[in-house]
Amino acid sequence: MESFSENLESKCNELAANLTKFNEKNNNSAGTRARKNSMELIKMLGQLRKEILSTQKERKASKSASDSVSESVSESVSESSTKSASKKKSKSASKKASKSAPSSA
Repeated sequence: MESFSENLESKCNELAANLTKFNEKNNNSAGTRARKNSMELIKMLGQLRKEILSTQKERKASKSASDSVSESVSESVSESSTKSASKKKSKSASKKASKSAPSSA
């Protein structure tokens, strides 16, 4: 990315120099070079946009993948704790039922 920044800066400087020559010295060739510089900048910036978008998509995909893993781990933990809690409740309910049930003997 550093070389991109350097390249972008040099293209902008070239464009500024050519625009100055075109406007101040009435140099039509400099105007042609300025147009060429601007088209190169448009292409570079378009490529930069594509790279940024792909990086954002990759980050989002990796984040959602890690989130889904952590969600599944937390779901399995909560399921196991729910199962153990329901087992405890059923055991205590059966103990209470056996204590409160009248003896038939």
